Amino acid sequence: MVEKRSKPGEIRDAITTCLQSRDDGASVADIHAGVESILKRQVPASSIRSYLRLNVDTYFEKPRRGHYRLKLR
Repeated sequence: MVEKRSKPGEIRDAITTCLQSRDDGASVADIHAGVESILKRQVPASSIRSYLRLNVDTYFEKPRRGHYRLKLR
């Protein structure tokens, strides 16, 4: 099976949408499930983890291990 490649910003937008309604944030597993639900296809968990990790101080906060929320502005 050929995996569909994500469009630029597609995963970012899905993560942001998933976290917008969760003031307390969510676990990586919950974010992953939310992204797959939004995009209606399977997404590698590594893509979610990587985006979160690379943008933790810019767009996200990490209040505890494996848990992320949108950064308060």
